[in-house]
Amino acid sequence: MNKTKVKTYASDHVKCILDNSHVASGLTKDSFIKITPSGGGTSYTSGAYGEVVRSMDPSRMYEVEVVTDYGSPTDEWLMNRYKRDRDTYDGMFDMMIRDLGSNPLFKGQGCSIANIPENGYSSTAATHTWKILVAYGDYDT
Repeated sequence: MNKTKVKTYASDHVKCILDNSHVASGLTKDSFIKITPSGGGTSYTSGAYGEVVRSMDPSRMYEVEVVTDYGSPTDEWLMNRYKRDRDTYDGMFDMMIRDLGSNPLFKGQGCSIANIPENGYSSTAATHTWKILVAYGDYDT
């Protein structure tokens, strides 16, 4: 019998810590955190005689989307941080995102909120998608 290791994912084991003190809460039920590299990664170019040169972008910039429920503690924390940054230019923070299961730890430094989220009104409570720009991000296993 083939014994394959089965892994379990549980969304309540995903933790997001902002500024080393705020534990994110009030995140939406579906697709609440998305981490996207913003740098150029690795690319190839070919010369006139077919030589191939690989280029590696040293950038470690990321964009992290955090989706909150309207009026949640994290929604308020992010809005206050955005306003602080606009008023005093002192709104940058660090962040950590960790699945307590088997996914790697994401660490971000020099984070700032790109803009306030789009706002809409309907018969049900809205969600807010916050875009957080990460100057230096990395995964740690």
